[in-house]
Amino acid sequence: MKGIPIPNAPAYEECVDRTRAMLDRRHVQALRASMRDAMAGSQWREAATFGVRWLEHDPLSDEAVRLVAESELMSGDADGALIRLDAHIQRARAEDGRPPSAALVALRQRLET
Repeated sequence: MKGIPIPNAPAYEECVDRTRAMLDRRHVQALRASMRDAMAGSQWREAATFGVRWLEHDPLSDEAVRLVAESELMSGDADGALIRLDAHIQRARAEDGRPPSAALVALRQRLET
C-alpha cells in the first residue's frame, strides 16, 4: 500500500492508514499469541524471538519486555534479561516519564537475587 501516489485522494489515504493500522494490530496480536504458546510449551528461545518481533512494533510495551525477559531467564540468559529490563526502564522514563510497571519491578528484583 506504500508507494501508490493518488493525488487529491484523502479518502483513499485514510482507508490505507486504517487498513495499515488494523493489520499492524493483528500482527501484534498474532505475535503475542505465538509467544504465549511458545512459553506454554517451554520453547523459551522461540518465545523470545516472537517477543523481540513484538517489540519492533511496540517498543514501549511493558508486557512484551517482561515476557521476553522471562523467556530469556528461562532459557538461561539471566544477564540478557536484566540488561533488557534495565534498558526498557530507562527508555520508558526518558521517552514518556513513566515508571516501570509493578510486574517489571518484581521481575527485576527476582533477577537481582
